[in-house]
Amino acid sequence: GNIVPDAMWTHFLTDLIKRLEEKGWFDDAYIGIDERGFSAAAFDLIESIKNSEGECLKTAGAMDNFVNKWNLALRVTDLNVGDTAAAAHPAEFARLLAEREAKGYRTTLYSCTEHSPGQFSLSAPVESYWIILNAGMMDTAGFLRWAYDAWVADPLNDTTHNAFEPGDCFLVFPDEKDAENPKAYSSVRLERIAEGVRDVNKLMYIAKNAPALSAQVDEVFANIQYRLTTSHSYLSDSAINTLRGETAGFKADLNALTERYIALLDGATNDV
Repeated sequence: GNIVPDAMWTHFLTDLIKRLEEKGWFDDAYIGIDERGFSAAAFDLIESIKNSEGECLKTAGAMDNFVNKWNLALRVTDLNVGDTAAAAHPAEFARLLAEREAKGYRTTLYSCTEHSPGQFSLSAPVESYWIILNAGMMDTAGFLRWAYDAWVADPLNDTTHNAFEPGDCFLVFPDEKDAENPKAYSSVRLERIAEGVRDVNKLMYIAKNAPALSAQVDEVFANIQYRLTTSHSYLSDSAINTLRGETAGFKADLNALTERYIALLDGATNDV
């Protein structure tokens, strides 16, 4: 028959929600919306279809242009904002974080092609570490890298892509094609990301367990001042040295704060 698109989606989402409830998966399920498909009509449709408890599906998506799509940015349950867009509009992004947090929503940053600093094959390793510290400094809930293992034809020998920077589409490498028991391998970029995640989580842990040190936690993040941009070129040696200086200061201050936290913990009874 002549089923209009909205009716088709209504049938699909109704059946999907029923199936998710049957399997006990509804609370963990999100429906992802590509930024190009962000529209009030899409959210209206999703929010109009409820489960047996009167709840609609949670949504997830990524967007750069949050300033001009503010109302839509407040309707996504789990939103990833481009770190260059957040850097270009820091006051607006801080307000978006506050408004979304008041609604109980999660907001993270993401990085992808043309973001500078970047996380590409030819990017300096410090860039991958710095980008995570920047996400922590901006008080987000985390960080998303847009692709993890979308390999090109022969990534062990050539990471070149026909449209994006080399390495933009993957952070892990495959095994040799004729390997008997193939396994994936990490990259320097992924390991520096992981290092950044550990360090930011350490600061979050200190702030949570020793509120008296919260101001010092903010001072550690104050080292991160370089401004992310959209760029068609890699960072200059001068910019890379700036990042190295910022991260070295961050590390030194983090180590000093850790020592202070340990000393405070040693002198505590039950609570720090």
